[in-house]
Amino acid sequence: MTLGMTLEAFTRLHVVISLIGIASGLIVVFGMMSGVRRDGWTTLFLWTTVLTSVTGFGFPVEHLLPSHKVGIISLIVLAVVFVARSRAHSGSWRWIYVIGSVFALYLNVFVLVAQLFQKVPTLAALAPTQSELPSSSRSSRSSRSSCGSRSRRRSGSGSRPRAVSRLTRAAAR
Repeated sequence: MTLGMTLEAFTRLHVVISLIGIASGLIVVFGMMSGVRRDGWTTLFLWTTVLTSVTGFGFPVEHLLPSHKVGIISLIVLAVVFVARSRAHSGSWRWIYVIGSVFALYLNVFVLVAQLFQKVPTLAALAPTQSELPSSSRSSRSSRSSCGSRSRRRSGSGSRPRAVSRLTRAAAR
């Protein structure tokens, strides 16, 4: 029993909190991209993401798992995000808040996808096992070189800073 609940009930609670965090995080990030500040959704996202990480440590385990390491990283990032959010109206704190929020959402989604591949039988059958042979070296070399030339042609100089500046402007509003 964890927090007076059966393991099944605790797992359901953890999953619901996690899904609320992911859904509200997507709303917050899309709001940032469109220049709309969503304070209520942001509060919900940040606190449910903290609760997701904290409840993740409540499961009975024998040793430290990769999900625990992700939870530790997430809590550190979220601590910085909370500080940055309170100071987001000044200078570099704005972009720290934006990048930290997006990274916290990424970590939450990353764990969701990993758990889906472990728990859902259909997805588990599709999951890579690291025992597959790579395709022929000639085809991988040619696809790698063509991808590299395509990406150099597509990305103009300064495209990343524009995206970050758009998000930071949205956080300031």
